[in-house]
Amino acid sequence: MLAQILLLGVTMGAAYALIAVGYTMVYGIIELINFAHGEIYMYGAFMCLAFTIESTPYQAAGAGLAAGLIVWVVAASLLAERFGRGAAQALGSLAAGGLAGLAVRWACLVRVPFALSFIAAVALASMLGVAIEIVAYRPLRESPRLTALITAIGVSLVLQNVAQVIWSAENHTFRKYGAHPDIFLRRNLPESAPFWDVVTQGHYVQAGPLSLSLLQLFIALVAFLLMLGLHLLVMRTKLGMAMRACAQDQAAARLMGIDVNRVISLTFALGSALGAVAGILVGLYRDEIKPTMGYQAGVFAFSAAVLGGIGNIPGAMVGGLVLGVAQSLAIYFDLSEWATGVAYFVMISVIVLRPAGLMGAQLPRKS
Repeated sequence: MLAQILLLGVTMGAAYALIAVGYTMVYGIIELINFAHGEIYMYGAFMCLAFTIESTPYQAAGAGLAAGLIVWVVAASLLAERFGRGAAQALGSLAAGGLAGLAVRWACLVRVPFALSFIAAVALASMLGVAIEIVAYRPLRESPRLTALITAIGVSLVLQNVAQVIWSAENHTFRKYGAHPDIFLRRNLPESAPFWDVVTQGHYVQAGPLSLSLLQLFIALVAFLLMLGLHLLVMRTKLGMAMRACAQDQAAARLMGIDVNRVISLTFALGSALGAVAGILVGLYRDEIKPTMGYQAGVFAFSAAVLGGIGNIPGAMVGGLVLGVAQSLAIYFDLSEWATGVAYFVMISVIVLRPAGLMGAQLPRKS
């Protein structure tokens, strides 16, 4: 029983880690706690659901309008940086936004295969992160930190309310609309069933007393591969080198020819994509998608980032797993109603004993 509960904790911890990485990447470069990150997690789940089911005309129009605005902001910024501001650039960005909005509206009115919905939702959530950085954070980069922090909270509330206007405040699920991928629907088979039949027909793996659904395995595998890929990108590529340079000293990075604005936008894009992946996977796992789902997940992920060491990517991963296991142990000891409190107690204890977090990240103070 304990091992089964710990598996549950690792599954949720992997999801927390994916979200926490987004927090810690942004903080590492511009020292901003992006409290709207939880809403990007929520937006990814809703867009995947909207593509997978046959949405109502109102929901399709709302999703299309939101997607069109996001693409318009990103396209306008990219065209202005490359070609300068002008009528042609303005028309180009409007055309891109309009086409994207129409495409999203059409996709919401038909049933798109889950795999394509997954990719499209992650791409849109990634652009949403970039659009938020362009509109809300970039103009305040030289302002006091409190100003940017209040703006982040405001963006979070705006996104929550926009989601409620489009999809309503009620709970939505993939299963409710018959859109849950068949491969993740668990079916109980007799104990005498061959192992291959259990995996292919029952969609779970049985190892002694442990039972692991394919969805749990998929979440853990995707989280591990994405975090490994991110670590290699940051440590082994030119983009990763540019990100680390901007995290150390943006002025020096500019003198070395690094486009700081582009690096920051790409950081938001990567972090938002990971958050969207977590939102879709958790939406499938918990069978729960609602406009407020990003708040609690965002708080847990932020706690995981602080627990592992804010600004430290491996630390965010470790912090997410520790937090997930701590919550699962609370459930095992019949303290499920205290699961949130236990998670915070673990975080506070580590911070009191080791202020820099588990991984001990000490970032130099930027001038």
